[in-house]
Amino acid sequence: MKRKPCSGPFKYKFIAANGDVTVCCLDTHKQLVIGNIAEATLDEIWDSEKAHQIRMAHINGDLSQYPVCQKCANLDSPQMSEEDIENYFKKQGK
Repeated sequence: MKRKPCSGPFKYKFIAANGDVTVCCLDTHKQLVIGNIAEATLDEIWDSEKAHQIRMAHINGDLSQYPVCQKCANLDSPQMSEEDIENYFKKQGK
């Protein structure tokens, strides 16, 4: 059974002391950094292609590029609902 996407990449922003922004509170080794607030605004980082790629990997269930997600102990929690995913695509204009 295909697991549901994690809500982290869609709903949560975590900023490290050095300004790195990641999409996961469990990303202690910063493998999911999508930008740095010293180099771009938080909105630019959140709407970046890098963030979109992580989100699409979760939607498609292909986490092969994200080993930290593959090994996650919270694989199905918290989850994104179908409505959350539809809203994401609407926001993207798709």
